[in-house]
Amino acid sequence: MMNNTLEGKVAIVIGASKGIGKGIAEAISELHPKGLVLASRTQQDLDQVVSYIKKKYHTEALAIATDVTVPSQIDNLFAQTEKAYGKIDIVIHSGGLIQKDNEPLDTITDERILAINLTNLVSVEYVGKRALQRFRRQNSGIYLVISSEAGQKVYDNYEVYLGTKAGDNHVIRGLNETFKKDEISAYAFAVGPGLVDTPGAREAFPTVPESTWKKSQPIDMAREHIIPALTNPEEYKESFSSVNIVKTVNVEDTE
Repeated sequence: MMNNTLEGKVAIVIGASKGIGKGIAEAISELHPKGLVLASRTQQDLDQVVSYIKKKYHTEALAIATDVTVPSQIDNLFAQTEKAYGKIDIVIHSGGLIQKDNEPLDTITDERILAINLTNLVSVEYVGKRALQRFRRQNSGIYLVISSEAGQKVYDNYEVYLGTKAGDNHVIRGLNETFKKDEISAYAFAVGPGLVDTPGAREAFPTVPESTWKKSQPIDMAREHIIPALTNPEEYKESFSSVNIVKTVNVEDTE
């Protein structure tokens, strides 16, 4: 029997101030969880999203400014969530940086290479470490990472981004093996969409027509591809395995 509620659940959404993360936060809010914690670097942006969610969806939400490339700030995020709601059932990592068209590997700065790796891959491991600690203790939980079709497909001049997203997918596969070996009743998923209408995607792909962006809204992607993993994780895993490359709009479709 399909479950279509998040009643009693506590979820953290990282990267929730805009783009895919904001769309996921809205889709979760429609199902009225016990608690919803939104995280990103900028408190003011988060506060605006929380205010919007409370007004539109009447869902309890909390904003905690967090830079997930800094381990101590992730520790604070998890601790403040547990203080407010007593537990953590779901952790979603939607933060990320896109390698731009004008940043091929031979000219991209070393600082940008480090920033993309820290944000897209290393922080996924930082967050996953802390999620695993909780899930092992409570014998339950869901960790979902927003990957990309670029985690499996190959595009020229996106070497750094490709590496981080392929890495995310393999971290999730490894985490599920840990759950299985240690008999932990938890789930890890990597969901990799194509193009989704976000500020970062628009900046990276400025020639994509407006009609294309309108067909790839974050909340629609979240309702179709994220919520089922949270409400029915076992069925989702059986249908898609732990890594799911979903069809939104692919980059090559816009060329």
